[in-house]
Amino acid sequence: MSRTLFTVGPVNVEADVLQSMTKPMITHRCKEYKELHAGIVEKIKKALDTDMDVFLVGGSATIMLEAAVRNGVSEKMLGITNGSFGNRSIELGELNGKAVDKVQVPWGKAMKPADIAGKVAKDTEAVCWVSNESSTGVFSDSVALAKEVRSQNPDALVMVD
Repeated sequence: MSRTLFTVGPVNVEADVLQSMTKPMITHRCKEYKELHAGIVEKIKKALDTDMDVFLVGGSATIMLEAAVRNGVSEKMLGITNGSFGNRSIELGELNGKAVDKVQVPWGKAMKPADIAGKVAKDTEAVCWVSNESSTGVFSDSVALAKEVRSQNPDALVMVD
């Protein structure tokens, strides 16, 4: 009997995927991998309906978020949080020596544009939040939040996990 898991991990792995994992690995420098990578990027772009760059990272969201904070923020960022993973983005900013302004939304509540109205300073380089806060099961409308960020500071990076 198979179980369906509705969690962020562990997840069910289909038999054909497990079988594929028994094959020898290919190197990231070979032609086969480059073609595979390019195909995956194109499919992700299509799924997200974007022409923007897409980055594939072999690791958790925390790895990508830390890379984004380290490389995309020189001094100051704003972290919006409504749960454990939102708190992590704030913590990563602080651990990496950034000045972090914080907006705390009660756990279990979706973040709204009104929560950040007037809170994105002109010297804020990036604004971070979690779209689907899995620690509380709450989804926030990232398009609406990004529009609010842009209305206050069009140059701020929008970093969404």
